[in-house]
Amino acid sequence: MPAEFRQVHLTHLVSLQRAPETIQWYTTLLDRFEGFAAAQGIDRWEDVTPALLLAYQGWVADLHDRWGRLHTVAVRNTHLIVLRSFFAYLCQAGCLQASPASELTLAREPRRLPKPVPSVRQMERFIALPDIRTVLGFRDRVIMEVFYSTGIRLAELINLRVEDIDMDHWFLMIRNGKGRKDRVVPLGRVAGWFLKAYLSTIRGRLRCRTKPDTRHVFLTSRGGRYSGRSLQERLEWYGERLPGIHISPHTFRHAFATHMVQNHANIRHVQEMLGHAKLETTQRYIELTIVD
Repeated sequence: MPAEFRQVHLTHLVSLQRAPETIQWYTTLLDRFEGFAAAQGIDRWEDVTPALLLAYQGWVADLHDRWGRLHTVAVRNTHLIVLRSFFAYLCQAGCLQASPASELTLAREPRRLPKPVPSVRQMERFIALPDIRTVLGFRDRVIMEVFYSTGIRLAELINLRVEDIDMDHWFLMIRNGKGRKDRVVPLGRVAGWFLKAYLSTIRGRLRCRTKPDTRHVFLTSRGGRYSGRSLQERLEWYGERLPGIHISPHTFRHAFATHMVQNHANIRHVQEMLGHAKLETTQRYIELTIVD
């Protein structure tokens, strides 16, 4: 299909300051639809019809992820949400007269039971797993301490830079968080102690000599910036050493919020630390079962 419409939409997303990951995801899903449409003999956006989109919805329902599992309803719906947004903007920009996706109906997502949140004792056991006598073990311990002390998101942690840390006042500056918003997050004393020691003695041993200007706080064994997937896999590696409980980056966030409220923290204060725009979102975080 001609690239002009795609470029107009891309410029729009950039102007809205959408995260690079979001833009990449939109690009991937639009590429996927283009491939489907081309297989049906459609090579112009103007020729896309509601019938074609309905057929695409059925095709997406049979897609599998890289582990061979059918995509969840939420992922399947995202394929359609991206198309609805794309065509709606083309109409708004005057590229199309009407959107063929305006009548698309999303599948109903099943109501999921809340995942249990680990207890404080379980979190302490998990955080104590890294061998802090080693460079990588100390780095991993710091990552876990910061996650649990602040409740920041995975993307916020891997994007954290040295200049975003104020050790004099014990806080982190989270820049361009979700919704491209900045916020200040206080740092607990234990996490602060580990982070200060990491910055002064450990991080320099991880820095890559060919890229000495790297400013990200947490570095890989090769001195590069962590990717979200690499960090998830690292936590999974530790999780194999603590059977019976699955802890991901998001588990730290849920546990942080739940344990804060259990210790009588003001829920609006927790909301601010998590960077939630709505109090209802924070309330969902703490309406979970605590496992012991």
